[in-house]
Amino acid sequence: MALKSPISVTFLCLVLLALANGSYAGKITTYWGQNGDEGTLAEACATGNYDYVIIAFLPTFGKGQTPMINLAGHCDPHSNDGCTGLSSDIKSCQAKGIKVLLSLRGDVGSPSIDPSQAATYLWNNFLGGHSSTTRRPLGSAVLDGIDFDIEGGSNKHWGDLARILKGYGMAKQSKKVYITAAPQCPFPDAWIGNALTTGLFDFVWVQFYNNPPCQYNSSGAISNLEDAWKQWITSIPANKIFLGLPASPLAAGSGFIPSADLISNVLPAIKGSSKYGGVMLWSRYYDVLSGYSSSIKNCVHMWKTIYLAREVEFNSLGPGQPSIMSNKKERSPMGWAPLQSPKEHYKREKDSWVLWRPLVYLTGYATWSDLRATFLPTLKNNEVHCPKPWTFLATRYVHRPAPPPAFVGQWQTEATIVSL
Repeated sequence: MALKSPISVTFLCLVLLALANGSYAGKITTYWGQNGDEGTLAEACATGNYDYVIIAFLPTFGKGQTPMINLAGHCDPHSNDGCTGLSSDIKSCQAKGIKVLLSLRGDVGSPSIDPSQAATYLWNNFLGGHSSTTRRPLGSAVLDGIDFDIEGGSNKHWGDLARILKGYGMAKQSKKVYITAAPQCPFPDAWIGNALTTGLFDFVWVQFYNNPPCQYNSSGAISNLEDAWKQWITSIPANKIFLGLPASPLAAGSGFIPSADLISNVLPAIKGSSKYGGVMLWSRYYDVLSGYSSSIKNCVHMWKTIYLAREVEFNSLGPGQPSIMSNKKERSPMGWAPLQSPKEHYKREKDSWVLWRPLVYLTGYATWSDLRATFLPTLKNNEVHCPKPWTFLATRYVHRPAPPPAFVGQWQTEATIVSL
């Protein structure tokens, strides 16, 4: 990830089945703060494209240094007001359910840190603490966590810093303090690798770019990326691992994945893991230029649970009279097995006929049916269009003496369309 100076201005989604009870909707993360032409923080959150926004960066900290935030052209930390005006933007994002974190930037030449001293400063100035001697750099807003983007300097004490920050959150009984990191994809990471083994990190957004041995190949080959992904998800005890990508070809020297390739080739290869967290994009500015997050968000978010629903219909009245309906939906005897060609069928149970009809139960951002031929996404004007959430037309048949298809005079029908 690139740090700029303050004067800078500026699958197709394949069906993926959740084969267990419960599902996780993938998230999108972006870094904001390194280009004055990327719009405000509040505007970034208002797009609805991001679940986590990371303010970048706090590059000056450590032994013998006065901490100083660098947000390129967004604000001047040396001015009277500094960057305190961001407080309202941060609160606006949080009101939308978006987590806002601050990223620590470590580069070549950065000094080592005193983890206790650094944790106290971060807690009092950006998290749930209070500073009696200095003004909080971002005003009164309380951030949701700290991100470690360490790409040089010392590789020591980062695990200690994470542990102390986590302890502050627990001891003060404040809201959860998220600890995240953005390592390079070669495993293990040279700078933050040891800290990542502690199990203290909630999310790890691995940078699968600017590293040809473990990134997407411009010819379309994903084997290097897939192998590296498997190593990360099996070796690091973080809650979720994110696929870190440049949001446009201009955002990195290499590793950009066109949205159609991401959706059709890469996401299907990585989303089967319970460690899959979503996609991290560098950065908001490049995302503004490319519209990348808008083109992939439905496919990143998609998880679904699909199974046959058991619909039992009873009729206690005579022909031609209004029906008294009761409906019970249960898990299919097929359990959670994928339904390759779901078809409705009938089964006699005691005094009722049971209609088994394929239904899609939507969870999170789920958008997909199992009917691939009809509901695959389309590519229009070089943009990927994913289907909108939907369910089947549900037709309920009231039991009469004869089974289907003898509907006339013997079955009453109620049809309902559920749309989201």
